[in-house]
Amino acid sequence: MTMKSPLFELTKSSGATFMQSGDWELPRFYSGIPEEYESALSGVVVRDVSPRSRLRFSGDDHLDFL
Repeated sequence: MTMKSPLFELTKSSGATFMQSGDWELPRFYSGIPEEYESALSGVVVRDVSPRSRLRFSGDDHLDFL
């Protein structure tokens, strides 16, 4: 089963191309590496890292902790 980030649809509608990374379908790039590099140097880059980690909480009071 291919998993997708909560931002998948927004990323897709923004023109991203995708690649498979493990069980995840992740954005590869939008316009191309040189264009994105220049954009990062002159502006702001936002990266969705939600597929990179998972947290698991356990114990009787885990909901109180959260």
